[in-house]
Amino acid sequence: MDSIGLSPALGLSCLKDLRLENCNLSCLPNEVGNLISLETLDLSANNLPTLPDSICDLTRLKRLTLGGCNLSHLPCEIGRLISLDTLGLQGNSLSILPDSILNLACLKSLHLNGSNVTHLPSEIGRRLISLETLNLDGNRLLTLPDSICNLASLEALFLNDCNLSHLPDRIGMLSSLKLLELQRNNVCSLPNSFSDLASLEELRLNNCGRLQSLPQLPVNILRVDASCCTSLENIPIEFNWQAGLRMSFGGCNMLAKSNSVNNFIERLHQYKGWSERSELHIDTNISLPLDEVPNWFEYQCAGSKFSLVVPPLENRRIVGWSFCVVFSSNGYRDKGFPFHIFWNKPTLANPTLFRLVPFVDYQGQDQMIFLHRPLNYGGIHCGDELEIEIIPNPWERVPLLTVKKCGIHFIYEDNIEGSGGRVEKWRDALTKVANLSGWDLPKVANGTKRMDSIGLSPALGLSCLKDLRMENCNLSCLPNEVGHLILLETLDLSANNMPTLPDSICDLTCLKRLTLEGCNLSHLPCEIGRLILLEGLSLAGNSLLTLPDSICNLACLKFLNLNDCNLSHLPDRIGILSLLEILYLERNNVCSLPNSFSDLASLWKLRLNDCGRLQSLPQLPVNLKELDATYCTSLESIPTEFNWRAGLLMSFLGCNMLAKNNVMERIDQSFWEDKKNRGPGGYATIYLPGDEIPNWFQYQYAGSKLSVVVPPRRILGWSLCIVVRTHGNRGQRHQILIIRDKFTELDQLLTFTRYQGQDQMILLYYPSDYIERDELEIEIIPEDSEETEPWLTVKKCGINFIYEDNTEMSIKKKRKITDIWDPDISSPRN
Repeated sequence: MDSIGLSPALGLSCLKDLRLENCNLSCLPNEVGNLISLETLDLSANNLPTLPDSICDLTRLKRLTLGGCNLSHLPCEIGRLISLDTLGLQGNSLSILPDSILNLACLKSLHLNGSNVTHLPSEIGRRLISLETLNLDGNRLLTLPDSICNLASLEALFLNDCNLSHLPDRIGMLSSLKLLELQRNNVCSLPNSFSDLASLEELRLNNCGRLQSLPQLPVNILRVDASCCTSLENIPIEFNWQAGLRMSFGGCNMLAKSNSVNNFIERLHQYKGWSERSELHIDTNISLPLDEVPNWFEYQCAGSKFSLVVPPLENRRIVGWSFCVVFSSNGYRDKGFPFHIFWNKPTLANPTLFRLVPFVDYQGQDQMIFLHRPLNYGGIHCGDELEIEIIPNPWERVPLLTVKKCGIHFIYEDNIEGSGGRVEKWRDALTKVANLSGWDLPKVANGTKRMDSIGLSPALGLSCLKDLRMENCNLSCLPNEVGHLILLETLDLSANNMPTLPDSICDLTCLKRLTLEGCNLSHLPCEIGRLILLEGLSLAGNSLLTLPDSICNLACLKFLNLNDCNLSHLPDRIGILSLLEILYLERNNVCSLPNSFSDLASLWKLRLNDCGRLQSLPQLPVNLKELDATYCTSLESIPTEFNWRAGLLMSFLGCNMLAKNNVMERIDQSFWEDKKNRGPGGYATIYLPGDEIPNWFQYQYAGSKLSVVVPPRRILGWSLCIVVRTHGNRGQRHQILIIRDKFTELDQLLTFTRYQGQDQMILLYYPSDYIERDELEIEIIPEDSEETEPWLTVKKCGINFIYEDNTEMSIKKKRKITDIWDPDISSPRN
């Protein structure tokens, strides 16, 4: 099947899911770019050496699968797929990746396994900040770029068969990493920072033949497979044994000859914390290259079956047991062989069975399996007779395992560390934490005592803390140790007196929300941009003057509050904040906005009110819906291109300089020239300083009422203009009520802001579907108010119909209108 037909005539522009895997396609037509609503595209297992450039027009695409397509390269503009969260490129011949792939800021899953990639882009960790899964199996990488350590959201990293000789020293910064696979590489050791991988649960190192030692492993590790690491000599002895640890060192011949394994076995014997979670079915399973049962196992026997009588316990209680099996394998298989262990008291009708699966993929060497289990079988008492049998997989015709020896070791309650004194230990620990170095917290809270700092010593064990709120605590500084809170997601320090922040705050790479309102800050740390997962940043009420340029690296930022920060300008590169949705800049000293402002593709809400020095606005972002520039008294020019289809709401009230520049005419012309974006079913609103209805409104009236017979022509929409004067203090918000077509009682509620002694104009545009009768009767009245004097006077109003046959002939005579705006209301209410 050479190709497929995707002609626009098929009407596929609304298609969201297209799956064509294994269809023997040899090319993809250019028309694929017409599928503008497509979210999923699967082209796996086809013969597509190249892709059409038009595929980059699918800006809503979320999942693109191109596995096994024989691709030799990707389109240069692949980075335009800004919504992409999953990209499957496995099994191709790509060699290199285009630089634009780094623009996929929303990408969460990238599969490049078996794609012949020889190196990764050096900036991968600083740009693909949302990445959670990265599969690089089977590529000849040799090394990894150091920036990969900045992927703070990365949870799974596959590096099997990559010919790697080492890992980056800063690998420990991958604070979210849960799974790491490094099988069949040439690493000799792992970086010391490896122990900092606080979230790591599973590590696969098997068949790394040059690996000689393991560093201290992360505290939460649950699975370690280092089988057949034939050069391995040293392993750590400290683990979280209670977590249900599974480890395999089978086939590690050098380890069998070293003292390291003996120290490891002795640590198992000395460990005193086994039963602290004995109520759970959590077991520890460890495979080692040994041929003897350790001598601290009280009960040992040759073969696979033995029985014993529990000796007098003398008021001791058994809370768990350890089991040891020495066996040899008789065949070769690239998978584990299960043991079935039957445990019972002869008095019980049914034996207890559980499976023990060692990691066996070699033969000819004795191996030992160590198993610890809490006691969950109703307890064991003095004189009980126990029978235990270990049976290799009973479904194998020829047994592949031979059990040579076994042993059992009981763990008693009085062997447990801290038994009998747990309450006292908890009481002491809580007292130390609550004391907070002697501070009287009630006095701090009511402001009668100043709290210079807080203690965040690592000894407090706060490394897993996710939410810290200390607003209004009278703090004067933040300690450097705040950088140790590596999993922190929310930090609120509002209303404290902290002129500076420690640089270590930039180490909080998991931080998503940072609130520093009213902290008297004079500047931000230069490397604030390292908070690559930050989504919300509130800095209102500080004296910053400027922002560090690195703030533009916050690629996940969605909300930024800079009200009352005394800022004179914004960074030139602010436009690269591609996910920013809401920006507050009220009451600052900016004279203009950077030209890159129009690149803020996700921005829909912008507040600039009371920026008294602001003189002009650049071209605004295409998706902007709400703009508040009220009382920008120096504002002289605004752009004339807007996304009218978005239902735009704008306020320029109190912008006196703007009123002198005939801005009304230019806004109106922009609307009618933008025929492409005038969408049905939407409406727009603009507040402007002005005291006259434009002369192109066909129907004009003094006062607040108008009555119109709708002309018998094809109407696209209609415009409404209202001139009002408010009375009262500036800034007080009230509401007016527009009643349209009183025959059907269609009402619209509008919010308005007082500006004493100044006429103001409201422009509204409505599409044709708001005209339901041949006659319109409209009245504009203030909302009911308890005030004795009216706070608003409607001076004039006008209506203008927009006809289909006139829009092309007389653009300047046909005018658009708008809908009324309140910064706290996201859309007009009907």
